[in-house]
Amino acid sequence: MNEVVVTINDKLTNIGMESSLIEVLDEQGIPSEGCAIALNNKVIPKSKWNTIQIQKGDTLSVFRAIAGG
Repeated sequence: MNEVVVTINDKLTNIGMESSLIEVLDEQGIPSEGCAIALNNKVIPKSKWNTIQIQKGDTLSVFRAIAGG
């Protein structure tokens, strides 16, 4: 499988070609619970994570909820 390079939280990362957003999270060991994802600076609803395809040069920002006060 060919790989493409994307940026995840400011770090260049090789991913599987034609991976969905949820597949990228799984590949990178990023839990999908309690987080929000921005793809190229646009927040993606969790309902679309299975259908959004990540492409070469994309930038993902993963935000995790942190409890506390």
